[in-house]
Amino acid sequence: MNENNPKHHRVAIIGDSTFFHSGLTGLLDAVASNANMTVVIVDNSITAMTGGQQHPGSGKDLMGEIGPKIPIEDVVTGLGVKHLIVTDTYEYDKTLELLKEAVKHEGPSVLIARRPCALFPKKIGIDPYVILDDPCSGCGNCLRIGCPAISISGRKTDRGMHIPEITADACTGCTLCQQVCKDDAIFSIAEMKKSSGEEVEA
Repeated sequence: MNENNPKHHRVAIIGDSTFFHSGLTGLLDAVASNANMTVVIVDNSITAMTGGQQHPGSGKDLMGEIGPKIPIEDVVTGLGVKHLIVTDTYEYDKTLELLKEAVKHEGPSVLIARRPCALFPKKIGIDPYVILDDPCSGCGNCLRIGCPAISISGRKTDRGMHIPEITADACTGCTLCQQVCKDDAIFSIAEMKKSSGEEVEA
């Protein structure tokens, strides 16, 4: 790939808090130069990487009191971006298609991938998911989403492929692993109980 070729489309990823703190000038420069790029802003409404502090888009001040909420969409369009898409991060297939659409756009585009942080102020749900040895084929799709709750177990399929497992205490119930599973091998504990009437250990 020729890094100096302006026809090549670049993709940049930035968090919402970092966007507010240091990403505005970069996007402004991209608009001013009509850069052929897509900026993905991962919006979880909090500064999760440093402990859950608020930022201008959170709707609360640094003391946790209700305050003005500055929509990222308004900032992006105010900087001159014409092609803006907003998606729900947990709608995996839809988000992937919208990203492909944004990348096809000539000039700067922005995709806001939005979902509240799963860990702040509390988990999304209390119903963790489990991976069934049968029919799991060990394809690894669930591992590729980068979920910290999913790891390789000591079990293998009949073909010698490693079977992943989900740590219940770390699972937030986001459903992404279930969405990408092609073997229909991932279910919530509640789903398992409902279908079998038996207790299922995570």
